[in-house]
Amino acid sequence: LAVSDGLKLRLSDIGGGNFLNRVNKYLNRVADHRALDTHGRWLDALSYLWVRNAIIHSDGQIQLTTSIPKYVSDQFKRKSSGLAFSDGRLILNRPFCYRAAVRMGTILYFVAQG
Repeated sequence: LAVSDGLKLRLSDIGGGNFLNRVNKYLNRVADHRALDTHGRWLDALSYLWVRNAIIHSDGQIQLTTSIPKYVSDQFKRKSSGLAFSDGRLILNRPFCYRAAVRMGTILYFVAQG
């Protein structure tokens, strides 16, 4: 957007929070787009990012269950969520992966619509 819309700031200029929170700030404050946190799947997107980071940075191992944000623990409680936690490790099943891909697609479409 910085190049195509001639904006003075780039996403990398925005600090604070995780990647999605920075994108949200950028879209809302710099690019004059609808904020991501207004989308009905916002907490799902944050959950997927948290799970992704746990896998990439900790090999899916969670040392302290108190470090799991509420929006992620809510995912565990959903019937047939496809996301489980056992012996300190995240377990992803097909339903979770499918749902994550579809819901992230809806959020990307939301962003593309401006």
